This record gives sequence, C-alpha cells and structure tokens, in this order.
Amino acid sequence: MNSSALTIQNPLLLLDILYLIGDYLKRWDLKNSILVCKEWHRVFIHFLWRKINLEKLSHEQQLLLSAPILRKYSKMIKKTTVIVTHFVEGPGSTILELCNNVVEFTGDTYHPRNWQSQAQALINFFVRNTKLRSVTFWTMPGNEHSLWSSLIDTMAQLNRLTELDLTFAKMDLKMAKFLTSLSSTLTRLRLTYGGSTDGVVVNDHFKNVFFKSLKSITFGASGTMDLFWILTAHSPSLKKVAYYSEWSSFKEEEFPRSGFFAGTAVHSLGLRGGQAHYVNGYPECKPTDLTLSKVLDRCEHIDVLSMRTTGFGPRCFSSLMNHKLYLTELSLISNPKFTSTMAQECLSNMECLVTFCFDAITASDIVDGLDNGKPWLCKRLRFLKTSITGLPSIMEILDKSDESYGVMRSMHLKVFEQLSALVKLETLDLSYPPQYHGSTFRHVNQTDGVWFSLEAGLEKLESLNQLKTLATHRVNQKMTVEDAHWMKQHWSDEFTLYVADHLGCNYQEEDPEITEEIWETITVLCPT
Repeated sequence: MNSSALTIQNPLLLLDILYLIGDYLKRWDLKNSILVCKEWHRVFIHFLWRKINLEKLSHEQQLLLSAPILRKYSKMIKKTTVIVTHFVEGPGSTILELCNNVVEFTGDTYHPRNWQSQAQALINFFVRNTKLRSVTFWTMPGNEHSLWSSLIDTMAQLNRLTELDLTFAKMDLKMAKFLTSLSSTLTRLRLTYGGSTDGVVVNDHFKNVFFKSLKSITFGASGTMDLFWILTAHSPSLKKVAYYSEWSSFKEEEFPRSGFFAGTAVHSLGLRGGQAHYVNGYPECKPTDLTLSKVLDRCEHIDVLSMRTTGFGPRCFSSLMNHKLYLTELSLISNPKFTSTMAQECLSNMECLVTFCFDAITASDIVDGLDNGKPWLCKRLRFLKTSITGLPSIMEILDKSDESYGVMRSMHLKVFEQLSALVKLETLDLSYPPQYHGSTFRHVNQTDGVWFSLEAGLEKLESLNQLKTLATHRVNQKMTVEDAHWMKQHWSDEFTLYVADHLGCNYQEEDPEITEEIWETITVLCPT
C-alpha cells in the first residue's frame, strides 16, 4: 500500500478490510489517514487502537452495529482494552459479551426499560474481566435490589482496580466493605449523588481503614460530611480533593477536628457549596469564609483551586494569597464576596497562573491597578474567563460626544494595555454574564463589555499573537471589516470569534453586506 490516505464512502466497508491494513496503519502511525464520515470515525478507528467508544452515537446509529456484524469480527473485538458506552444495551451489550481483556470500562446500567438485564450483563462482564484497573458507571436506581448486592460482590473480586467512579451508588455498609477491599490499590475514587444509609455505622467502619495509595478523591452527595473528613484524614498520599455536597450539617466550631483533613500533600482542591441564603440582605454561603481559610492554611501549597457558590471572603483571600507562587489554575465562579479588587490583586501577583475563571472585574479597577503601578504579571496565562464591566454604555459611545467618546477610548486603551501583557493567551472568554452588582462592583452601569475595535484601541492587543478564541457576550457596536482584517492578521491562524447572544456588527443598523464580509474574513460563531 503506497497511498498515504484512504477514503471510504461507506464506513461499514472499513470493517471488511481492517484486518488487512490494521497492522500497516499501526506500524506507520497513520491513524488519522483513514477518512470516514464524521459520525462513524470515533467508533471504527478505535477498533485499530483497542478502544471502542459508542458514547457519541445515537440510538439509531448504534442499531446499525448489529450483533451479527459485531460477532463476525469477534477476533478483532476481543483485543479491545478500553470500552466507553452510554447504555449497556444493543451493541454495548454484545461487545461486553465478546471482550475478555478490558482494563478500562465506562458504562451505564441505568435505563428505565431494561436496567435489570443491563446489570446482569455487567455482572457477567466483571466476572470475565478480572484485570480491570478503571471502572466508571452510573448504577441502578437504589441499592435495594438483589442485583446490586451481586454487582458489588462481583466487583470486590477486581483486586487490580485502581480507579473507581460510581454515580447513584448509596454509601451503605456493603459499599463500605467493598471500598475497604480496595484500600491497598485505589489511587482515584469518585462517589457522587448516591446519598447514604447507616451513616454512623459506615463512619465507624472506616475509622480503622487507611487508603495508602489514594491520590484523588471526589465526594458529592454520597455519604456524610464526617465520612469525607475521615477518608481524607486516612489517605496520606492525597494530592487532589474535591467536595460538593450538603454542608447543612457542618459545624464550623468543630473544624478542623484532630487529624481531619491532613491536607499538607494536597495540591489540587475543589469545593462547592449549596444555595446561598440571605442574612441582613447579604448572601451567606457554606462553607464560610473562616472554614475555607482554615482548609487553605492546612495545605502547604495549592496548584489547582476551584471554589463555587461558597462563602469566599477576606479571610479566605488572605489565605489564598499565601499560595500565589504555586497556583496554576484558579476558578472562583459564583462567589458573591470575591470582589473585583481581589481579582485585580490575583492578576497582579500570581505569575504562574495558566487558567483563571471568575465572575467579573470592573474596568475602573483595571485602570486603577495600572495607574497605581500594579500591572498584570501572569504572563503564562492561556485561558481567562470573566466579564469586564463598567465601561461606557453603548448609547454613550454611539452619541460620540467629545466627553463620552474620550472617556470610552481612554478606558479601553488602559484595559487593552493590561490585556496585552497576557502574551501566552489562547482563549479570552468575556461572555460570562455578571452575577453580582451593587456594592460588590463599583460603577457598574451596563454589561455590554469591551468594544474590540480599532476605533477603541484594538491595536494595543497586537502582542496576543497566540489568541485562538475570543468569546464575547455582545460585540457591542459597529465592528468593521477593518477590525476583522486586523484580527486575522495579528492573532492566531486558528482565530475564532464567538458571540454568545448577538453579533451586532452595526448594532441596530446592521448592514448585511458588511456582516457577510466580516464572516468571510474571520470565523464567527453564534448560537442558533
């Protein structure tokens, strides 16, 4: 075979010649040289690489992979080591019957029509595939069925399991004993939305169990908060911790208890609180500012931090800044007390940041930071998601009076000057709608956002030559063809403009010809 590329009009024919070209393709690493229609590419190409992924196919597309077709190529399928399937039914069930060497499985046993038969197929699959190292699946609705007991008993025989991810699996005593059997091998554990029964009994069971190899734990609405603290305390190798569950039973005065959250080795931390309730007109969230500061103080250094809908406040911010030399990824979405001024401080001090997501920053704080000698120093930043507010409104700019136009251009130039320091930036996402106004942000009088136009000083962003994506909540007025040509010339060859709600090339007087020329110059995506 001399051809460097192969095009197949009917993707089903690929199976008929796969056994002839598979070794050739693997040897010469021509994985991407087989071109089939987009919907089928993921399925068929993975046959070559010992991976089957049915997750992206519709039910109708899965039906085309009938059992006779799959069994015809059973010799090839038996070499599969990775399976990803949305429902364990149809072709998924047939593939489970054929495979005996799988080491990684992602599946689903919950379907309203035939979840019992799916669970039984999965039990049989686990019996044969004892070399499994990673298992991820949504379980049956509830633990009361006898099949759940059989499933857990079968999984307990998977003594090589290192990664376990279960959704809707209740934390009862049987589950606790199953996890105990994996205490010496588990490196990653994720339990979500399962709830709990026999909380006190389960907690007592784990008091003498240690997970010496566990490096990552995610806990969400599965078991009690006390159980979460016990598991983190009994996992000395933990590097990554995430908790998003019910904080209502949390007693701040008892935290940190002796030995709980021995987090000195943790470098990745994610916490998500519940709905905020209002006290004296202000949102009050759990975990509170004091609790969060204690958690951060127990960690030597944090590289990755995510907090959502929490009581983040001044104390937590002070503790956060102790990690400023280490943080590479920081996400602080929907935290009412994370202010614009705090965001400015982060951008001016965290030199190692690669990813930063937060609600909003005001243009006035950006300008004040520049005027006060606090330029943005995070030159490694590749992804920034926020909303820049407080710029002159669209009608003020369109009015073009000397005063309003001068203020607009002056503020834009300083905003652009701060942004221009982010020379590694690949994604600038300003489409996030501001969540908090009033006393939190100063001088917020509109949410149209930044005007990316040469008329506003766009040429200041010439240094962002790696920018691939600019997302805006609104291109807020009169984007010209010249603006589009400038973006195409100075930013990445892969540059795409994404407009979340309205292209607005000429605001309320859009010229279809100008709009079309802009779209021909750069890639513009709008939601349908």
